Amino acid sequence: MFLRILALPFFAVAVVAASYTGWQHPGTVSNVRANEGVVPPASIAPAPSGAAYFTYTNRPFGFSLTYPRTFIRDTSAGLGWSYGAERGSGATVLTLYLPPQTALVRAGGEGVLRVGVANDAASMETCLSPERPGTYQGTVTLGSETFTRYDYPETGIESYRTFHAGACYAVEIGVRLEEGAGTGPTAEEARTMLRDAASTFSFS
Repeated sequence: MFLRILALPFFAVAVVAASYTGWQHPGTVSNVRANEGVVPPASIAPAPSGAAYFTYTNRPFGFSLTYPRTFIRDTSAGLGWSYGAERGSGATVLTLYLPPQTALVRAGGEGVLRVGVANDAASMETCLSPERPGTYQGTVTLGSETFTRYDYPETGIESYRTFHAGACYAVEIGVRLEEGAGTGPTAEEARTMLRDAASTFSFS
């Protein structure tokens, strides 16, 4: 399914792999890792039996996000932090994949939500003006935070960026059908699910 965001040429969690290469980005996570730890520890709020959602909290990077418990979660630190970044370094610290029962996935597509963080000079300089050209969509609110949005229609990626505590944060949504960028009813359903999760993003 999708890529192992930016860490491999394929969008893969530990249990699945796919052929979407739109997220590939070379780089290191040295700056963020030096400041925050190689693999940021995080916690998942205990959910009562049958609860529909989990709340993920990443204390080193100071954010939380609530998502359906059916989503597939990957918290390994991936290389690169944002689709729109050409320079700099950073890390993908959370990746969520749509579950296999989603209509889009059953039809051969894939969907992902990820959070990346960078605090090096090059990334901070281009945080709200990505080097990889995208379509500027203005500012939007995720949770209680204001982000600048850029879209990449050719890859089905939405990139939301903001500054916080001396770092640039990117919350990105990617939806793709088996062929071409994600469009159509099943893609929109998937995008809505991912946007709903993204809308719960908040800083600690």
